Amino acid sequence: GLTHVHKNHILHRDLKPDNIMVSDEGVVKLTDFGLAFGRESVNVTNPGTYVGTPAYFPPEQLTGQQLTVASDIFSLGITFAEILTGKNPFEGKNQFETINNILYFHDLNIDFNANEIPQIVVDILKAMLSRDVSKRPKSGEELLSALSQIEIDVTRETFRAYMFDATIVEDKSEIRIFVKKEKKNTPLAILILLSMMFVSLVTFQIFNSIRQKSDVRTVYVPNNAEEKPYLYIDSSPRGIQIKINDSIIVQTPQVISLDKGKFTLTSFSPDYERIDTTLDLTVNDSVFFNMEKIVIVEEFGYLSVNAMPWANVYVDNQLVDRTPSEENIKLKTGEYTLLLKHPNRKDYREKIKIEKDKVLRINIELEKAYGYFKIVVRPWADVYIDDQKVGTTPLSDSIRLLIGPHKLRLDNENYPSIEDEIIISEEEVLRKIYSY
Repeated sequence: GLTHVHKNHILHRDLKPDNIMVSDEGVVKLTDFGLAFGRESVNVTNPGTYVGTPAYFPPEQLTGQQLTVASDIFSLGITFAEILTGKNPFEGKNQFETINNILYFHDLNIDFNANEIPQIVVDILKAMLSRDVSKRPKSGEELLSALSQIEIDVTRETFRAYMFDATIVEDKSEIRIFVKKEKKNTPLAILILLSMMFVSLVTFQIFNSIRQKSDVRTVYVPNNAEEKPYLYIDSSPRGIQIKINDSIIVQTPQVISLDKGKFTLTSFSPDYERIDTTLDLTVNDSVFFNMEKIVIVEEFGYLSVNAMPWANVYVDNQLVDRTPSEENIKLKTGEYTLLLKHPNRKDYREKIKIEKDKVLRINIELEKAYGYFKIVVRPWADVYIDDQKVGTTPLSDSIRLLIGPHKLRLDNENYPSIEDEIIISEEEVLRKIYSY
């Protein structure tokens, strides 16, 4: 039946013992395709959360990954394990422990020897319940092929009678199960249940068409409600902060007791997309946040600067170029502060915006600014500034100079030359006295 379902591009998504029925004629049927249709049977359907019975969920369904045929096979494996042993191998003390057991198990908690299960069945079951999706049977056909190594000598009448009256057939010699080439008698109960496993794979009663993938994300609502219900909050990855009704902040995983009522849960993390979901909490419930990494797409534009006479180019106080430049400056899109500096010109500062794949062109002549230099030399000297003679002391007036650094040289034929650097500030007078 499951093979036929998958051939029709259907994922059941909620395989469990309650959804495998046996008719009065002994025919095994798959039932309850509500989740396959994406019909929400419980109260949370927002992105980032999940619906169904977690005790039978594969790990990838709990963590919000892509579901495949292997996901149904994992759920069927849990069902088979429960059929053979009478216990769900992942069942914990509560639903929260059960979810953790599925997410983080390493070895199956099953005593196969105690249940006299043939080794070939053990191997098949372990493959079905592998955490590694690639190690599970790829399809129903592959699972049927593995099971075909087991010969089951059970009539439909015996199977039907056993299902409705487990006390029948005390003479186990009438019914046998054995692996090909290695016959081995097996207790009747195991035989009947293995027969049910095989029949459940080859019998099919279902609708013919269905959507394969649904965006429905759901939570599990257990039947045993308490006066003050508990809410289990988990996420992938863990360690995500969740805000409840804009007042309570918890970090996943977390179990919290809350009053009954409606709650809004919001995830917040600088590295992940925000998820908002709401639920009406009336019984113990669980919410799973499947976090998606924020993907930052970097886009670039270009800056071209032509400054006269020349300038050092700073972007957000970082030196990035010096004009004249042969290439445009590549920058991420966004807003920046542009600063052009020349030692003898006023600084030029401007807010700029870089747009994707566009070139922002800045053409400017830096504004001149002046200060003054007052010099006294004893006894006297010829005064050179930037290798240009400006006069011989004593000078009656101050020397007007562009702002910034200048090279000063004083020559007197009777003494060695004096050299110095002077810094002129805008509209200020720099006074210097030199003596030989």
